[in-house]
Amino acid sequence: MKNWLKIVIALLSMGLLAWLVWTFVAFQVVITGNDKEPELRRGDHVLVGRWSYGLRWPFERLFGYHRSGARRPATGDFMLFNDPSDSTTSVISGRALCVGQCMALPGDTVWLEWHSPDDPSAVNPRRYPFVVPGKGQRVNVQPWNAALLANTLRVHEGRDYFWDGRHLRTKAGEKVVQLAFRQDYVWAEARGMSGVYDSRVYGFVPLSHLIGRLICITYGSPFSSDRVLIPVEPFEQ
Repeated sequence: MKNWLKIVIALLSMGLLAWLVWTFVAFQVVITGNDKEPELRRGDHVLVGRWSYGLRWPFERLFGYHRSGARRPATGDFMLFNDPSDSTTSVISGRALCVGQCMALPGDTVWLEWHSPDDPSAVNPRRYPFVVPGKGQRVNVQPWNAALLANTLRVHEGRDYFWDGRHLRTKAGEKVVQLAFRQDYVWAEARGMSGVYDSRVYGFVPLSHLIGRLICITYGSPFSSDRVLIPVEPFEQ
């Protein structure tokens, strides 16, 4: 066999191996949003493990969404996931990338400020409990969580519920006081960042949107990295 052919085969083999590792094991992203001191800074190159929460198979546009070995993240994990509020495409893997720290799992409660429409003159809104939904878990609908639940059901579960300004209702107008969800969700926060783009903006993060756990900062790569977008916009409640 001629030397040039051996070199070509060797290069192709190396390229194939790199693609397999990048696609099925781990890959790298670049932090481009606001600084997250002291853990992450703009410009950091971060390695992401694809098996952290189960491997989400590639080629979703052709074969649909599939995940092997699915499991929940641990509280405190820094996660890479697709932006839950990105409506530019129905393909999850085609949506913008975000980084956030997992602060609550299905069944956990997070306390958030909510301004009651019955007391518009209140200067400081009170904090209310928001239960993170889980697959098959029944969640009580309250005035303070109705808008967030309606958005979650409509965007991530394709269910025709709406918020009328006070209550969660079905398409037929029936008031909903309790319901069960079809998938697991987590609550992600961008703690310590100068701008906030996390679950307080885009709501609960479905496990289907999770890509992997941030393993370590590498500060550079021979490959062209995906860019992480962290815009800052208010969440409508």
